[in-house]
Amino acid sequence: MEFDETLRQSIETNKRNAQGYFSKTLEVQKRLSGLVGRASSGDGRVSVGFTTGGALSELHIDPRAMRMGADELTRTLLDLAAEAQADLKRQTEEIVSEAYGDQNPAEMFRDPEKFAENLRAMRDAFSGAMGESVTALNELKRRMQA
Repeated sequence: MEFDETLRQSIETNKRNAQGYFSKTLEVQKRLSGLVGRASSGDGRVSVGFTTGGALSELHIDPRAMRMGADELTRTLLDLAAEAQADLKRQTEEIVSEAYGDQNPAEMFRDPEKFAENLRAMRDAFSGAMGESVTALNELKRRMQA
């Protein structure tokens, strides 16, 4: 029954790994859903915030900022919007990196050659596992017929 125990342990290990990854993914989604990227002008008179959905969620313009003039205020708002989005991106990357480490799923898509290499490696691993499974099933069949 050594084969049966090995197969059971392999299935249990894969199940635990899948459950762990799923739990980790849910936790990451939960943490990301509440993020807001923020930026403020040096004098604190203008500040903005962006959510993960890309929406402007916070905007504060101190009345004294109105003295800047339309062009300067516009430039300030656009610059702060870019800074807030960069802050949101930084926070997102920190959370994902903390959760997945070197296994960051987003990294897989940034480099097409690396992505193709990962797909080949997954295909080879799957093919190897399937080959081993067929061999094990054939051995089980042989034992049952004996």
